[in-house]
Amino acid sequence: MSYFLYGYNGLGNIGDDLMYLSLINSLPNDALKFSNDKQYEMPGGIRCRGFNLLGRIIFSDVFMIIGGNVFSYERKKSYLKLLFFVVVFAVRKISGKKNEIDSVGLDLKEGKFWRAIVLVCLSFVNEISLRDKLSYRYSRRYLKLNKISLKFDRVFRESKFIKGLTCEALAGNMDNAHKFHCDIIWWVSAPAYKKSKRTELLPNDLSKYKSECKGKMVVFFCQGEEDMSRADLIIANLNLENFKVFNYNFDNLNESLLYMWNAKKVITERYHGAVLAEVFDTKWASVSFTEKLSRVKPDFNKVLL
Repeated sequence: MSYFLYGYNGLGNIGDDLMYLSLINSLPNDALKFSNDKQYEMPGGIRCRGFNLLGRIIFSDVFMIIGGNVFSYERKKSYLKLLFFVVVFAVRKISGKKNEIDSVGLDLKEGKFWRAIVLVCLSFVNEISLRDKLSYRYSRRYLKLNKISLKFDRVFRESKFIKGLTCEALAGNMDNAHKFHCDIIWWVSAPAYKKSKRTELLPNDLSKYKSECKGKMVVFFCQGEEDMSRADLIIANLNLENFKVFNYNFDNLNESLLYMWNAKKVITERYHGAVLAEVFDTKWASVSFTEKLSRVKPDFNKVLL
């Protein structure tokens, strides 16, 4: 059995890396697992490029999209990406191969033409697992497919696996546990802020955040230089004195989990900041610049799956 796993893992994104790891853990050990080339290598899969990449996409027994913003409009090229998947899914279905989608949400604000292409694309998929109710209701309304389900995000569903990774990280850092103390984790998203085209640094009055963070140890979770620059602006505007700026990469995944384990509250501009707060049963508040994050409500783990 061979799987081609398409996602945004291996690109410096905590949530997508955790989704990939949990999926690899759930697949048979003897299965062949392929993926597209990334910034860094992820364990358990074989990276492909060029003609080999195209061949694996077409001929693998299962082609699976895991999370990410595949069905979200980000720029004009997003239409080309979506049309590419329409062709891939159609060719694979005609040849008897299986297509699956896991932990995605649908961008329903872009317009009728975009939504029509999304529906055509989804019509060639064998199993669809969606992460939010709006995407689920929309798909069920327009697609007469039996295997559309609402399962929320894979990171949330695999909370036991993620807590297991955290316990392993704790066991390996018993002597350094004090280094990961924090009161608040602030997940920064410069791309979301930039895309929103807002002029204000934060959507609410700065005094709200100043009082929230006063006297607390705040760790800013960043995923690249843009996020780090935004974190510096937030720190300066809130006049914070007790803080750390933590830049994620796969090598420090354990440190990320240890910070999440210790945090008393999460303030998040990122979707997976909210999801991981739910995994660790941590209070959280959103600084939302995206529809994706706005669809998530605190305590969504209380919803029956």
